[in-house]
Amino acid sequence: MLSAVDRNRLLSAIGTARFGLLSREIYGGARTAFWGDGKRNVDLADHLLGRLEVLGWDEAKDRAPRRHSAEELAAELTARIAAHRPKIEIEVVLDDRCASKAIAGMTKVRVRPDATFEPWEVDALYVHEVETHAFTAHNGAEQELAPFLRAGGPRTTATQEGLAVFAELHHHALGTGRLERLALRVKMVEMAEDGASFLDLHRWLVERGATPRDAYLDAARICRGGLVTGGAPFTKDASYLAGLLQVYSFLSTFVRAGFRDELEMLVAGRIALDDIVALAELRALGLLTRPRHRPEWLERWSTLLPYFSFASFIGAIDLAPIEAHYRELVTLAEKAKPPRAR
Repeated sequence: MLSAVDRNRLLSAIGTARFGLLSREIYGGARTAFWGDGKRNVDLADHLLGRLEVLGWDEAKDRAPRRHSAEELAAELTARIAAHRPKIEIEVVLDDRCASKAIAGMTKVRVRPDATFEPWEVDALYVHEVETHAFTAHNGAEQELAPFLRAGGPRTTATQEGLAVFAELHHHALGTGRLERLALRVKMVEMAEDGASFLDLHRWLVERGATPRDAYLDAARICRGGLVTGGAPFTKDASYLAGLLQVYSFLSTFVRAGFRDELEMLVAGRIALDDIVALAELRALGLLTRPRHRPEWLERWSTLLPYFSFASFIGAIDLAPIEAHYRELVTLAEKAKPPRAR
C-alpha cells in the first residue's frame, strides 16, 4: 500500500521540482547516509571508482570476448528458465521499447533487440532479472494469504536491486564496467541534485569515454520524470549501491547466525528489509509458506558461511602495511612501463 501511494505521489509530480524532493524522500539521494553511519551513497561510489581505476599497463590482457546478440541472450535465458525446478512460467521477449538492455516483470523478461552482451552478462542478467526480480514476484503471488507480496514498488526498490546486484557479485558476474556504471550513476544523481542538466550529464559521460548513445541512455535514467534542466532528478539509481550494502550487511549477520528460515523470507516476495521481522513472525504462525523459487546462491547454503566468514575478517585488516610491503614491486612495475605508456 505504501509503495502504491509513493508511486502515485511521484506520478502526480512529474516534470516539477517537487518530483525531485519526493524521489529523494522515497529512494534516498546521493548524499543519503547509511544506517547510523556518516558514510553516504556518494562516498561508496567514490571509493569504488577509486578502487576500480586500472593503473597497470601490462601486456597480459584478456582476449576480447565474443559478444552475444539479444537473440542469443534470449535463447540462453529461455533455456535456463526451462531447466529451473520447480517449473516457472517466465517468457523472454525482444522489445524495442525497452530502454534498459533487459528488464524483468513477474512473467516476462524484456530484452532490447539492438543490445549486445559480454559472456558474463548472460549470467548476471539471469541472476539479476530472473532469479531475483521474477522469482520474488512469483513467490509472493504463491502466498495464499498474502499474494500482495508479488507487487514491489518504490519502498522495496533498494532491497530488490541490492539483492539482485549481490547475486551478480556472488556469482562472479559483476564486471568492472558494470560496477563502475552503477557508481557513476550515483555521481550523476549528485550532479543533478546540484543543478546539472541532462546535457551536462551527457557531456560528462562522453568525456569519460562513454559512447554518445550509452551516455544518452544513462543521463535519461537520471532525468526521467524530473527536470531535464537540473535540480530535480529521479534518484532511484542512488539506491542500487545503498541496497547492495544493506543486503550484504543483513546476509552477513543472518548467515553467520544460521537463521536460514528467516533469511529465506528475503525472497518470499518483493519486500523491503524492514518487512523481514513481520514476515518471520507470520511464517512462525504458519501464515506464510517457504518460498518455492529460490536463487542458486541461496540453495548453495553451505557456501555462504565461508564467504561471509572470510570477508568479515579481511574487512577488518589494515591494508596500508601490506601495500607498503609491496611498494618495491609497484616501483619496479612502473619503471618497466614503456615510454609511450607512461
